[in-house]
Amino acid sequence: MSRSPAHEIADPRDEYVLGHSENEVRRLTLQADMLRSITERLMRNAGIREGMKVLDLGCGAGDVSMLAAELVGPSGRVVGIDRVSDVLGLAVERSKRAGYDNIVFQEASLATFTEIGTFDLVIGRYVLIHQSDGTSFVRAAAKCVRPGGVLAFHELCLWKPTYPFPVPLYDKALGWLTKAVQSAFLGPEAADRLAMHFLDADLPRPAMFSEMVVGCVESPLLLWLPDTLRSMMPVVTRLNIATEEEVGIDTLSDRIREAALETKGLLTSPLQVCGWARL
Repeated sequence: MSRSPAHEIADPRDEYVLGHSENEVRRLTLQADMLRSITERLMRNAGIREGMKVLDLGCGAGDVSMLAAELVGPSGRVVGIDRVSDVLGLAVERSKRAGYDNIVFQEASLATFTEIGTFDLVIGRYVLIHQSDGTSFVRAAAKCVRPGGVLAFHELCLWKPTYPFPVPLYDKALGWLTKAVQSAFLGPEAADRLAMHFLDADLPRPAMFSEMVVGCVESPLLLWLPDTLRSMMPVVTRLNIATEEEVGIDTLSDRIREAALETKGLLTSPLQVCGWARL
């Protein structure tokens, strides 16, 4: 029997490489704050408004779900799905503490989720990068969108444009992270292939934009990069990308700060690529 797209996106290899440690949950919260304005712009461009029903794919600790809940208001409804029960428990706790009563979190993947064709907006942030078959994932996600609804993704582009005022240590550390992600993640070219995934899934060509987080020593990037590298250190050392001594993870943030102050340079994130289409 041939495998359906829903089964293909449930490939057991499609696991979250970064794990779900306390450090990783803190990192995800920091990352969410850093990316909030970009994801909000994506949602607004996609037409989110009060009263809508939204599905958040791979919701994790619930940050995108809570942003969506804020934008759809009390008359709207948000469903966040993830395959990891522990992180869903955290999402429930955080959303309740923040006072959102219009969010429901479910332990599910697209292969097991049953609310098909009912959502005004289906959104995923940093989910395609974890998929071995991005086109099948996009096709399965589209089945959750009602006719006239919108499918949207916010993904991470690993190549880094040249910037005129670099901080060499920061750029070196970002290079370690990039090599680790390219080696360990199942869909490292998800952002580059985003439009292709829509078209190959027989969906409309997406509207797109890209942004980059830029800052100095007060930037959240100063913490985000070391925290992300910490979660990826098993991959970094196993693949001989860098040694623990070379990275010096416990002091990396302080050393980057000192280097940024000395060089008067800028810290820049990988490019953020967003795309959406009305189905």
